[in-house]
Amino acid sequence: MKVFIQFPHNLPTGGTKVANQIASLFVERGNGAYIVTPIKMAKVSWMKDTAECISQADMLNMCGADDIVIDNWNDRQSTEAMQRTPAKTKVFYCQDTCFPTGKNTIGHAIWSPQTGYTHYWAVSECTRRMLEKRYSLTNIFVVNPIIPDAAHARFSIPLEERNGVLCLARRGPRHIAAIVSDYLEKVDFTIVSEREFNEWDIYDLMGRHKYFLGATVRPRAAMSIPRYLLSKLFPKYVGGRTERVRRTEGFGLPPAEAAAAGCIVIGYAMGGGLEWMTKDNVFLARDRSIRSLKEMMGRALKMTDGEAEKMRKKASNAVKRLSKDHTWSQIQNFLRASSAL
Repeated sequence: MKVFIQFPHNLPTGGTKVANQIASLFVERGNGAYIVTPIKMAKVSWMKDTAECISQADMLNMCGADDIVIDNWNDRQSTEAMQRTPAKTKVFYCQDTCFPTGKNTIGHAIWSPQTGYTHYWAVSECTRRMLEKRYSLTNIFVVNPIIPDAAHARFSIPLEERNGVLCLARRGPRHIAAIVSDYLEKVDFTIVSEREFNEWDIYDLMGRHKYFLGATVRPRAAMSIPRYLLSKLFPKYVGGRTERVRRTEGFGLPPAEAAAAGCIVIGYAMGGGLEWMTKDNVFLARDRSIRSLKEMMGRALKMTDGEAEKMRKKASNAVKRLSKDHTWSQIQNFLRASSAL
């Protein structure tokens, strides 16, 4: 059995990272697995667990009936390549909670039985519920992302050796700027672009910082209902103009990685993150409320070291389940159900 995981590119993004994690899991278990892009690109060098990258033309030459094709994005070229393969098992892996439309995508037709997918994966339970309720889909399997051991290893760095707040520049820049302007005289901020760093460099930065500020917000062309407590409100949330949403969080990997690395996490309640985030392990702000985010930042800075140590331990423990064994167990459930094992 070979596994072909399609993605439009192999650049540093969360989706690319999860695709490579899944492919490397199959390789570690003795299966051939490949990242497939429209044209052949270099193997990812910015993260540890990666797989060989091949072109869609290579996939069409290599793919057989007993193989598996997994798509991660609803671009038209990938979908058409999937339809041309002889594979009996064809999966769409949903890593977002809303989906783009445009001339180079097939939009919401991705969920139509006529498209050709036999099964669906969801990156989180709330994403699974959205697919089930909004699109009346069946054959949905939750396959979580993986928090690498390298992130957990940074937890051993004690709080007294950490300093400042780490922020990722692309995740809510206006909201980050508002927090920095209010608190710059009280604490140091480090703002980095994750696309300019290797995975292990990001984990090193997390290990050197006491706090992680997760300010991801959806784009302006989004629906009006907030993501706060999204796991409970999801049916209402997806009822809006999803065709205008270009990106939102199906899981939210960086805050979980920061928690594993021992940071105190401050951020918005969102999507699949609510499957591990609670008010006891994260300073949860109301979604998109800068005022609430500022309040949570202030509370975090007032914590005693003892309180901070207890909170970061709770957060780290909450994300420990997001391991290779856990994700592989979820994949095995799918393989058994699809008779691909």
